[in-house]
Amino acid sequence: NSHLDEVQSVCISSTNIPIMNRTGNMRYFMLVVTTACVLIYISTTHIQHLAVILTFHSMKYEQHQSTIVGMDQNDNALASHKRFLDETSPDYVKSRSISRKLHPDPHIAHMLGFPQSGQNILQHAIHELTQTSTAVNYGQVVMNPYGILFRSTHSGVPLYDDEEGQSGPYAFSDEYPFPSTGYVLTRSYCAGHCLECWPNDYMKASVGQWLHECGVGSRFNVDTGRTNQVYYNTTELVGKNIHLIRNPFTNIPARFEHEYLRWEGSNEVHLLKKYPLNRDGFLRWCSDYDDNAEDGRRREIEESYYLNTEELRDLAREVPCHTDFFRYIQWHNYAFEAAKGELKDKPMKIVYYEDIQEDPETEIGYIVRYLNLEIVSSAQLADVEGQIYKGDYMTWEDYDVVKRYFELLASRSTWLHLKKYF
Repeated sequence: NSHLDEVQSVCISSTNIPIMNRTGNMRYFMLVVTTACVLIYISTTHIQHLAVILTFHSMKYEQHQSTIVGMDQNDNALASHKRFLDETSPDYVKSRSISRKLHPDPHIAHMLGFPQSGQNILQHAIHELTQTSTAVNYGQVVMNPYGILFRSTHSGVPLYDDEEGQSGPYAFSDEYPFPSTGYVLTRSYCAGHCLECWPNDYMKASVGQWLHECGVGSRFNVDTGRTNQVYYNTTELVGKNIHLIRNPFTNIPARFEHEYLRWEGSNEVHLLKKYPLNRDGFLRWCSDYDDNAEDGRRREIEESYYLNTEELRDLAREVPCHTDFFRYIQWHNYAFEAAKGELKDKPMKIVYYEDIQEDPETEIGYIVRYLNLEIVSSAQLADVEGQIYKGDYMTWEDYDVVKRYFELLASRSTWLHLKKYF
């Protein structure tokens, strides 16, 4: 026990070796070190804190996407989250939540974005610059001050302190308080983005159905280990919106890279070998998860819904990951339709991932002011990293067929905002 701090330091340092730079021998060494850390840690602390070490090791992709520099990613990262776990008592939770009686006006700014559109980057930057917490619909995940995500290690801290507030949203920072003025930036993926699901699950019949799911989330209870679906009324609570957009030619491969790093973290060697982090692995993943790959039933559902012309059916066989590109198109179609309809009376700010990447300080400064928040920290923003694989996932031939696919399926508003990528 007297050497616990040194053991933790070794464990944290060992997991900081970049995943993509590990050789075969290094991967074996990492397995040995991680196993030793786990065995030692079991004998010295609570099993809940073991989950923190494993999560820390498996979430390197999220750290890769971090935007804050000038901090040592090793020192105190694990200790910071352990402190949060120790302090997450009912009184602590109540002290962080906001009284709806004192703040009756809409206090939420929805950040609507297709997955892997830069949500972690933006929320981490706002945490550090404003020293306040953003929120998330999904209460089983938090981010520590080092930009590292922890899942299922805590019970979600709700934004509001009353019974209705138990339905979310929940604190995304494990350290900073909610802002007492301005808007709480709140992540929602809304609907129609699932990867390993049937067409009936990702195809939404109407913008109303899509918009309803922008208020759907999950409440996690660490004592029972259960996650329950919850819903809060977005019409009453949401006062502003942000629509995140990322180049589809990097957004869809980023989904593949996120899966790859998840397999890396959970040591799913068979998947890492089957889908290597390059164009061949990406195309094989697309082929296996596209609805063309099934026995015909998925394809029939697609053809009855949106592959309703011979040209679209032919294109769907040429477009890599045609199913995920459709989900991307449908998602943005509904976001723009909602902005003109149900959300027309609430401000909507369009934010491009590439603008944050090109000039993070200026773009995030605009967003902070849009939220009526104040920058109180001088944390320096680094360049936003792009995809991990430095080669090309897509060829010029792919661009041509994807462009035509978008022209046929995208709404006028979606195409106006995305045509610059083609």
